[in-house]
Amino acid sequence: MPTNPGQQLKEDLCSQAREDQSGKSFEIDTGVGQDMRNGNGDTSELQAGILTSSSIRSRLLGLLQAETRQRQWLHDRGRRVDGRRLSRLAAGDTRVFIQRDEHKRPETSVHVLLDTSGSMSQRQEIANQATVSLALAISTIPKCDIAVSMFPGYGGNVSPMIHRGQPVRPNLGRFLVSSGGGTPLAEAMLYAARELSASHKPRQVLIVITDGSPNNGHAVNYLLDLMKHQIDTYAIGIGSNAVKSYFGNWTVINDVRELQSALFRIAGNVLDLDP
Repeated sequence: MPTNPGQQLKEDLCSQAREDQSGKSFEIDTGVGQDMRNGNGDTSELQAGILTSSSIRSRLLGLLQAETRQRQWLHDRGRRVDGRRLSRLAAGDTRVFIQRDEHKRPETSVHVLLDTSGSMSQRQEIANQATVSLALAISTIPKCDIAVSMFPGYGGNVSPMIHRGQPVRPNLGRFLVSSGGGTPLAEAMLYAARELSASHKPRQVLIVITDGSPNNGHAVNYLLDLMKHQIDTYAIGIGSNAVKSYFGNWTVINDVRELQSALFRIAGNVLDLDP
């Protein structure tokens, strides 16, 4: 295995870069900026996201009380009889024995990327709330851990907000970010892929929270194709359905009141849960 999976991915991306319509190949040079620090401001604008997280967390914890997920069906032999199905015997149907199939839930690493580009200026508050809500919910789920980053970052294309293993609640101030700059989504995705590859969890998930199109859509598509068998990728569009042009699994929110249903759909997909 390569000692630096991120560098290996970057080299592979550059060496296999496709030609765009103008005949020029693309190249990604991901620059990591300074870490996001705790803010000292009033976090009341995050309250809607925090409350939404409580609703999501309680539902997820209810679904995750057992370490295994069970699928049940009836068979014509077994040790346990379903008393409600005994009437089938009169019709010659012997499928009255309960069978269960148990699947162990894999450990999961999640990385959330938050768009803080200039176009987010009117929507940043909703995006911040969505990010903190999802981070709080996932951080409390057994066998899951989370990292959060913003793009563009401070002095680079991406900046870490929450490192894997760091607690979310004591660092709520880090989610009070402002808008400015371009949308280096491809560069941020490359950083997230490197970070996820170092987590060593069987399942890896990337969630992108954004309002519009990236600086380099061609590079984003290439990265998605490169990662599709390794990382499950989801997107939350903030007031825009532009995400559907790039991501197969996406949802859109236009108002803070839509956070609960939208984030639960994303969280349910991430954890492969049945409602």
